[in-house]
Amino acid sequence: MFTGLKKLFTNKKFLVLVIVFLIGLGVFNTITKYIEQIVVPRGYDAIFAGIFRSIILIGGIIGCLVMSILSDKFKKREILIILSCVIATISLFIISFAYDENLLYLFGFLFGFGLISVAPVALEYAIDIASPVSEASSNGFLMMFGQIGGVIFILGFEGLKMPNGDYFPALIIQSILLIIISILALFLKEKKIT
Repeated sequence: MFTGLKKLFTNKKFLVLVIVFLIGLGVFNTITKYIEQIVVPRGYDAIFAGIFRSIILIGGIIGCLVMSILSDKFKKREILIILSCVIATISLFIISFAYDENLLYLFGFLFGFGLISVAPVALEYAIDIASPVSEASSNGFLMMFGQIGGVIFILGFEGLKMPNGDYFPALIIQSILLIIISILALFLKEKKIT
């Protein structure tokens, strides 16, 4: 087991995925936890917040299906990871500034589509690059770091709000962190998939 762990944590591509999961799941958990506090200062109610959260999740489910099918069809993972991160980044930036209901719904869907769809593709990529380390170890560690990111982000961003209660500063910081993982994803190299 310790040999496998050493191989994982000396693998630069795997370490990039660890950061992608840490930040990606951290951002996702924070947004879904504070969705009501994000939209209420913009003039919306709890019902809108529930619908908005559902749209993010629906976007994520559809994104998982689409990106997984594309990954299997074209045998490409790196470009899909980058694309997912970029879609999530742009969407969160727009959500940070948007007050229009239709814009929030559209970019909420795209945010979920981008951020959640990266998970199954990245988990498959982790299996490819971590071999001969077991799938359970590589994917387990990615998910663990993602959940650690969720806890850190939820606790860390609690106080980052404006006097009116708007979480705008936290949204901007998280958008910048998504830019960082989009850039880091550029360092992933495609492994030949058979």
